[in-house]
Amino acid sequence: MTYVDVKALRDSGFLARLAGSRAIEEPEYQKFVSETHFDYQKDIDALAAAAIPGQLFVVLRGRFDWKTLSQYVRDHGGRCNNSYCQVPTGKAGHWASFLPIRSNLMGLAFSSDPSSAYMITRHGKMPRLEIPSQPLWVSLPHRVLDHPANLPPGAQSFAIALSGANRVTLSLAAPPDAGGGLTLQLAAHCDSPEQAKGVQQHLAEITTMLKGALSQAKQAPNSADLTGVLSSGTFQQFDRDVKGQWQISSAFVDAIAH
Repeated sequence: MTYVDVKALRDSGFLARLAGSRAIEEPEYQKFVSETHFDYQKDIDALAAAAIPGQLFVVLRGRFDWKTLSQYVRDHGGRCNNSYCQVPTGKAGHWASFLPIRSNLMGLAFSSDPSSAYMITRHGKMPRLEIPSQPLWVSLPHRVLDHPANLPPGAQSFAIALSGANRVTLSLAAPPDAGGGLTLQLAAHCDSPEQAKGVQQHLAEITTMLKGALSQAKQAPNSADLTGVLSSGTFQQFDRDVKGQWQISSAFVDAIAH
């Protein structure tokens, strides 16, 4: 699950940096904004998202012109039944569907099933989850940790180390003395102190190995790329929990935003 306090990021100035100019310049996005007058950078205050293979579910809190959004759907080959709308996406056989949960709350789904957004309104048993206080966080599903091949090469070994935990959450914080940079914080919960110790040691060993490999290649960690982030990691064990953090420089934030 992922949560983003968009308003907090917007008020801090980080939304403009993290969103970058690429989305704004996309012709399809510009066309959507022009026809609906909807712009996530100013109209969304928060979002929560969860994904399962082939489906993405999002709840958005903000300001919505439901009538204009419905007309956009009809103008682009979709349909609305009362307040429930579905429209084909650019991916063949896939649909975007949405409905108002409240006037300021949208349930949105992307799936091959045009009725997927209805699933957002169904109540079921929720897993235990510690909610971080940071404005942006993600709870990593175990399928990502068990199958890290799609991650950047430098991050794959860290994912393997974290596969020994049963719950992993990453969150972003902006310390006041970071000079425009960020801190990526790790919270990993394990079934036993012994497993937590193993995760902590594995993470520390990978960080040491990365530093050693850079040293042997006569290279210094680059604050503007992943080597600078991953080599800054520090980790501690507290009973069945592992806490860690990586420093993300302002140069790295600017590099990924452009």
